[in-house]
Amino acid sequence: MNISKYRVYPNQKSSTTSGSVEERVVENLSNQISSSNTTTLTISRTPSSGGVQLSLNGQILVEGSSEDYTFNNKTITFVRTDIEIGDSLVVSYIVTN
Repeated sequence: MNISKYRVYPNQKSSTTSGSVEERVVENLSNQISSSNTTTLTISRTPSSGGVQLSLNGQILVEGSSEDYTFNNKTITFVRTDIEIGDSLVVSYIVTN
C-alpha cells in the first residue's frame, strides 16, 4: 500500500460543537528513519486531542514510557530500539481546523 507523506481524508471529517472541523491525518514517517538508532521523529501538524496512533510494519504500537514510544506536541520518541532503515512507519491523528 502506497501512503503519501501527508494525507488528509476528507470523507473522515466531522464537526465539533464549536463549528470547527476535525480531520484524520495519516503520515508515512518511514523516510525519517535514518539509522538503526533513530530515536525521535516529528509529525507535520499538532494533533487536536487523543494523541497519535503509530504502526510499525503494520503492527500498532503502544504509547507509554515503559512501552513502545512517547508523544509530546509533534515529537515521537521511541522507547523500543528495533526500528531499522526500510521499516514502514505510519502515524494517524486528528486535527481541528
